[in-house]
Amino acid sequence: MTRRKKNLLRTMTEEEQTWLERISRSQSEPAAHVIRAKEILAVAAGHNYTEAAHLAGIKSGDTVAKLVERFNKEGLQAMQPGHGGGPTLKYSAVERERVLAEARRQPDPEKDGTNTWSLTTLQKAWLFAHGVRPLYTPLGGSWLNMAESIQRILIRRSLSGQNPQTPSQIISWLEAVARCWNSDPTPFIWGGARAARRERSRNRRHTLGGSGACSHRSLRAKPNLVQKWHSACQTTH
Repeated sequence: MTRRKKNLLRTMTEEEQTWLERISRSQSEPAAHVIRAKEILAVAAGHNYTEAAHLAGIKSGDTVAKLVERFNKEGLQAMQPGHGGGPTLKYSAVERERVLAEARRQPDPEKDGTNTWSLTTLQKAWLFAHGVRPLYTPLGGSWLNMAESIQRILIRRSLSGQNPQTPSQIISWLEAVARCWNSDPTPFIWGGARAARRERSRNRRHTLGGSGACSHRSLRAKPNLVQKWHSACQTTH
């Protein structure tokens, strides 16, 4: 038995329809966003809650009913998961309008790195526009590792072979070494001996036919047509 609709889906704006279709087809958005967008689009297409749930890959039509009720009140904000606890998040009308203004403008491929908005690219563009630059550390290390490295260097240079008597001596020696380091700092880079060994290993290999395969010795090149012609024209008597 299908679930009777208590809260009918309101008429969506053209902007909401466009954004929901983008989210539902996106390969980079979180799965929860994609599922919610498919649920709303299915209900808008005339399906009941149970059918919309099956089309979106979930089992319960009650989830769709709650999403429709939330979408009628919050719009596209309903694509985000609900607040998990703690004080209720509140945004003023000015803050909401600031975010919506960023979403309404046409993205610049050179500045924003995209021709069409997604939630991820819009988030990055909004952060850059307000002076926030997200930093991503590589898989092989982190900024914490660098901090620990410089900490070990400072401790070794300031306390090696010393015999401090009071905590104030330790603090003053560390500050003195830190000031000396800051006057002519040594930049840290990712890599080191391991990266150098890998680079040398790659240089010793010979790629095969433009594929990912390689060999440790060069192979004889395939003869061209001129070379084949010369071989065929050689006298045998």
